[in-house]
Amino acid sequence: MKNVIHMILTLSIISALAAAALAIGNRATKDAIAAQAKLKAARAVLKIYPNCKKPEEKQIKTPSGETITAYICPGNRVGFTFSSKSAKGIPRPYSGLIKMMIGIDKSGTVNGVQIIEQSETPGLGAKIAEPSFVNQFVGITLEKGNLKVKKDDPSGMIDGISGATISSRAVTSMVKKALEFYKTSLISQIGPPKKLSSEKKEIIKVPGKIKKDIRNIIKQNKRKRKQRYPVPDSAKDQMIKEGVR
Repeated sequence: MKNVIHMILTLSIISALAAAALAIGNRATKDAIAAQAKLKAARAVLKIYPNCKKPEEKQIKTPSGETITAYICPGNRVGFTFSSKSAKGIPRPYSGLIKMMIGIDKSGTVNGVQIIEQSETPGLGAKIAEPSFVNQFVGITLEKGNLKVKKDDPSGMIDGISGATISSRAVTSMVKKALEFYKTSLISQIGPPKKLSSEKKEIIKVPGKIKKDIRNIIKQNKRKRKQRYPVPDSAKDQMIKEGVR
């Protein structure tokens, strides 16, 4: 009986230690994944806005209720993550989730798009991350042009990737939904931009003795200039007559 109890206690302790180790491992893995995702997002912001090295970060809600980070940059420009699940009406990608970083300025114009997560087919749908595709969205607004893939609509503005229309369609729809989200909700969520206080001029306190020495040096320089370029008496008389001092 004692052996059975001892065995049960031993197994319980081992199980508890294993569970604790697993929990710690999961937490460490989760933290590492979150840190990696944040690093990817920060790099994507810099690719769109190279001078935005210290953006203000704010947590906001997408139309689907997910929490995302908005990176507010100087000049009322903002970059934010947006995925194929961030809003209703986005066509399902060919293979899994697509997540992008999109930069939009105060006029509602797309400044850049970076794909930061995707699992589309290599050599086909994965080409959505290439500059030749995402750069088509730069300069686009909701009011300007037809934000559709040309294969779906001949008047569309976006050249889809050959053999990957589904992936192309998903990203194009994501950009459109992100623009709508920016206009209808994001601006109100992030609030007005911070007013930058005017730079204060640095006032240097100079000791009295040094001030006196500086004045003396200025006076000496004036005397030297007068000695170097003396004014003739005739010229002085003329200046007095004309009221020039």
